[in-house]
Amino acid sequence: MLDREAFLYHSRLIKNKIEYDEKRKNITIDLNYVKKQVLEYFEKEEEILSEEGISFDSLHSEVKANFKFKISRGESFININQSNHKDWYDNKRKENRPFWDRYKVHLSESSMPKASRDALDFHTDGVLSRCEDPYDNERVWNTKALVLGSVQQGKTSNYIGLTCKAADAGYKLFIVLTGMHDDLRTQTQIRFDEGFCGYESGPLTEYIDSSRSSSIIGVGKVNPNIHAHTITHRRLKGDVKKSSLFSYSAMAFANKNDKPHIIVCKKNPGVLNSIIQWLDQKFGIEKGGKITPDIPLFLIDDEADQASVDTSTTNSPKKINAQIRRILNTFTNSCYIAYTATAYANLLIDHSADRVDQTYLEKRVFKKEGDKKARVEQKSINVGEDLFPKHFMSVLPEPDNYVGFEDLFPNENTEDFDEKIIESEKYIRIIDDHIDQDGVSGWMPLDAHSRRNNNFIPMYEKNEEIPPSLKRAIYTFLLSSAVKNLRNLSQKHSSMMVHVTYKNSIQGEVREQIDSFVKELRNDLYKYNPNNEHWRQLEEIWKKDINYKKHMVLSENPKGEKIDWESIVNILIYPDKDSIIDRLDTIQLSGTSPEILNYNEYEKRGSVLIVVGGAKLSRGLTLSGLCVSYYARYSATKLADTVTQMARWFGYRDGYKDVCRIYLTESAREAFAEFSSLDEETRTKAEALDKRKDLNLEEVLFSMR
Repeated sequence: MLDREAFLYHSRLIKNKIEYDEKRKNITIDLNYVKKQVLEYFEKEEEILSEEGISFDSLHSEVKANFKFKISRGESFININQSNHKDWYDNKRKENRPFWDRYKVHLSESSMPKASRDALDFHTDGVLSRCEDPYDNERVWNTKALVLGSVQQGKTSNYIGLTCKAADAGYKLFIVLTGMHDDLRTQTQIRFDEGFCGYESGPLTEYIDSSRSSSIIGVGKVNPNIHAHTITHRRLKGDVKKSSLFSYSAMAFANKNDKPHIIVCKKNPGVLNSIIQWLDQKFGIEKGGKITPDIPLFLIDDEADQASVDTSTTNSPKKINAQIRRILNTFTNSCYIAYTATAYANLLIDHSADRVDQTYLEKRVFKKEGDKKARVEQKSINVGEDLFPKHFMSVLPEPDNYVGFEDLFPNENTEDFDEKIIESEKYIRIIDDHIDQDGVSGWMPLDAHSRRNNNFIPMYEKNEEIPPSLKRAIYTFLLSSAVKNLRNLSQKHSSMMVHVTYKNSIQGEVREQIDSFVKELRNDLYKYNPNNEHWRQLEEIWKKDINYKKHMVLSENPKGEKIDWESIVNILIYPDKDSIIDRLDTIQLSGTSPEILNYNEYEKRGSVLIVVGGAKLSRGLTLSGLCVSYYARYSATKLADTVTQMARWFGYRDGYKDVCRIYLTESAREAFAEFSSLDEETRTKAEALDKRKDLNLEEVLFSMR
């Protein structure tokens, strides 16, 4: 039996040795060098490794996964207007960076490869250097910029690293705008707890309590003596609360030696209004003044194309757009960094001069002491400049191991299109049983998504059960999870996404039907019976799909050999309480469900989790170890940004890409191929802004319309 802790310990020793050779001895790291180092270590420690159940192949596969990135270090920044910028972020300012130093160690210990850490370091240096010096209070400045990444590429790690460096540079007040749902806000808060604050935030942990060692997590384990204060916390209702927010005065952010403070909040009108009121009252600017230059704001807008962009045609912008601009306009000096994978709307923001004069009708509630009734007053507020990235943009480079549009939905303009379309067939499975031939009936017909149809119950052949394609996807998920387990991957979680509708009520019905099927599986698969229908289906998919010679990459398997069916059976139902079947669980992520996605609950043995949802799955949320996706979501508008953001299957699949599968409709596949072409065109034209100095910005952006 493999000793998991020992396995990770030995692989980390070899990885550290290789990184040392690369850094100190200037040795170029390639696959041959990695294999040589693993072999030398294995021969030296063979007796101990054998006792701990560790083979050369499993050790080699784990270490190799950390060194197969090839990331372009080329300048990926597009300077649009830097005429007012002053260079400040030199080597001297980088000498003392405690927040960044411990975050870098944390990334290393969490198995992020060195090449990726170096690329993140390089890129965040480039972003921060194009912002302004927080100690430059002799002049008025603001920065507006855009970082264009890809879906599930690692944008969160990037802006946490940027936050660490900005805090080291002297910024004290950070606001991070997440999406519009509690789940994404909570997940982002947890990531900041681990990567920036260093402790597990909660209602009673506004400041770190060093006596509570159980609360120390992430970077706090690297160095618990560096403190950052979080005004929000990781619980489901941990967003901005007036009671805690109003306990902070302006003095908390004006002191050079004080700790940085961070707010991680949703893009919600009520939340943003609370921040605006706090700024107005606590910073003494009720009469329309601005916050002193001594307190610059650093605002990160994640999923910046959602809700942040003004879509109005009047002089009064949409509410959330106006509130974000209002917050920025409250500060004399500020940085606004937008992050998104779908920047179509952001690049088309009207940034003409007349937009600066836009006003917003703001409601204020006043209640004087002794008054029985509150007084409501409306005031027209100038919201300042719009959010167009007028200073610079950055296109994040895609590592070789990133699975994106080109891999799964190549378009005719893609290099090596014929080869890639054949390769994509390994992963795509078409759903055609979610709807009957008449188009208006079946398990998930178009009419189910109608707002007029409020009582729809999914029925397959007059039964309240999931269709064969979804059952097949769940069988595939079990098999993929079993292979991952046998390969001893450091990514121990396995997730499956089921995304069939935006309607919460139908999601609940789907979750119940999946639960019934899972219960049936647990009962029937408890013991191996080759005559059982479920076992027959599993074996057929194993032989004709997952273990098919053109699909599985043998080099990823233990000893580089085929995995036999008996091994799969054993890992599916044995050992007791730790088998794939025993760990199989379901969760619903929707506006009406109280459940939240917290992989820490499964930390000890890893999850095998089917996640059912709609809108909450379509923005920013990371499904750890995602290997099977079932996507029958109908979208009437087919907007490029909306549909692209639903593609949670993009990302990193080191060691198990070959056992990943995507079940989707033919129309959805065609739409993604079309958006693949649009995505490539957008990035190409964005890069052209910097490569051709004679190119007019308005002309390029107009051509994207």
